[in-house]
Amino acid sequence: MPYRASFLTGHLQHGVQSMRMEGEYPGIAYDPQECRFWPSVFREQGYHTAHIGKWHTGTDTGHGRDWDHQIVWNRPAHPENARNYFYDQIISFNG
Repeated sequence: MPYRASFLTGHLQHGVQSMRMEGEYPGIAYDPQECRFWPSVFREQGYHTAHIGKWHTGTDTGHGRDWDHQIVWNRPAHPENARNYFYDQIISFNG
């Protein structure tokens, strides 16, 4: 999660206080008002943004706020499916 926090926000890991592990899995907290994902800035400027891939950074994937389009394996939203790394993954399309 530290690398994803840096990549998505543009800040060093220790500077991202709004993304943190809390409690039991998938206890991940993220406050988009405190530290936005950089694609949301491009989105505000008229660019189309997308996120495609795995999402292990909380249950809030940011669709509609940070991304226009999204195809993700949202592992934290489906802890019962978390063991399925290669087969039978639950894929979300646009939210």
